[in-house]
Amino acid sequence: MATRERIIEAAEVLFALNGYEGTSMRDITERAEVNVAAVNYHFGSKENLLAVLLDRIISPINEKRLELLAGSDRDDLDSVLTSFLLPDLHALEELRDRNPELPRFVSRMYSENSPLMHRVIGAQFAEVGREFSAAFAQTLPGYDEAEISFRISCVVGLVVYLFAGVQAPGVAPLTTGSTETDLSRLLSVTRSIMTAPVEEVSTV
Repeated sequence: MATRERIIEAAEVLFALNGYEGTSMRDITERAEVNVAAVNYHFGSKENLLAVLLDRIISPINEKRLELLAGSDRDDLDSVLTSFLLPDLHALEELRDRNPELPRFVSRMYSENSPLMHRVIGAQFAEVGREFSAAFAQTLPGYDEAEISFRISCVVGLVVYLFAGVQAPGVAPLTTGSTETDLSRLLSVTRSIMTAPVEEVSTV
C-alpha cells in the first residue's frame, strides 16, 4: 500500500477511535509505520489530513446526490428529497461496515463550530448547496431563499444526528437496517420540515 494511503487509513482508524483532538501525529505515524516528514510531505499538517479524510468520505455522497438530482423530478418534493437523503443512508451502511465508530466521528466533526470545519464544509457543499437550493425553490415556489436555506439546514441537522447514532433509553433505533423503510421514515419527517407553514418572526 502506498505511503499516502497508509497514513489516511491510520488516521481514519485513530480519529474514529480517539477523536481528532485525542489523536497525535505520533499516534498516526506509529500506526502507519512512517515518519512525521512523510505526513508533512503528503498533507502538510494534521488539519489538512483531516480535511482529506473527510473529503474522501463525503465527496462520494455529494457526487451521488448530484447524480440523483440530475435525474429527479424537480416538480416533486419527494423526488428531490430522495436525491438528497438516499446517498446518506447508503454511506451510513458502508461506513458502519468499515468501522462502527466512523459515522459517529463524522457526525462529531460536522457538529463542530470551528474555522477548520467551516472551510471543509464550505468546500464540500458549495455546489450541492446551490443545486439543491435551486431544486427546492422550484419544488416549493412559495418559500423565499432564506427560508429554504433554513429548512435545508434542518434536514442536514437530522442527517448529522442520524450519523451520530444516538439512541435514548427506551427509544427505537433511528435506523432499522432496511434502506427502503428508513428512507420512507425520513421522507415523512423531512417533507414536513420543508412544507411547514412559514411563521412570522417577531423582532420585538
